[in-house]
Amino acid sequence: MNLPKINRLDWVLMACSAVLIFGCTQKPVFQINYSLPTAATAYPGKRVYFTATDDRSVSRFLTPAAAEELLDFSGLFSLVVLKSEGVGDLVGAYEIVPLMAALCEQRLRAAQIEVASTPDTAATRLEIVLKTFQLDYAKRKWMARLGFEAVAYRPDGSTRRQSVNGSAERLKVWANKEAEALVSELASDMVNRLELDRLLSP
Repeated sequence: MNLPKINRLDWVLMACSAVLIFGCTQKPVFQINYSLPTAATAYPGKRVYFTATDDRSVSRFLTPAAAEELLDFSGLFSLVVLKSEGVGDLVGAYEIVPLMAALCEQRLRAAQIEVASTPDTAATRLEIVLKTFQLDYAKRKWMARLGFEAVAYRPDGSTRRQSVNGSAERLKVWANKEAEALVSELASDMVNRLELDRLLSP
């Protein structure tokens, strides 16, 4: 049987058609690639009890416009901690508040801070209060916002606080890879801004 030959122009047309058809992607799990700080200060011997809470005024991660681009999003995020460019370890799958907890815990462990399993085994308690975490889409552009407050409850009864807020945007070029890259970079930047020395030092 003689098969029809497909020339280069036909391949280009087929590829363009695929982009038009699959521009809106089924995305049940959103992947976050976390890049640890390149020169993190170490705090060997430091031990904290760590929690994360939700104080967002808008609980949805995706705006309606972004939800139309990321079909069937389940509300779950997979977290990968990068070791080198494009290579990393899968930590797990989380909803949005446990995701923030996992991100910040990776930051603490990278600084050689031990995370206690119960509050009575650590002198200091660190709480991450999530204020905003949202992804929007308009005019072929992804826009992300992330904000949280870090509160350190210290042994002497005092507290130290740090507010972290940021936003970023990226043009949509191919499917929805840019959305994951944008949120990954923003989350990495915001979590790495934690001033652990100011929050936890005596």
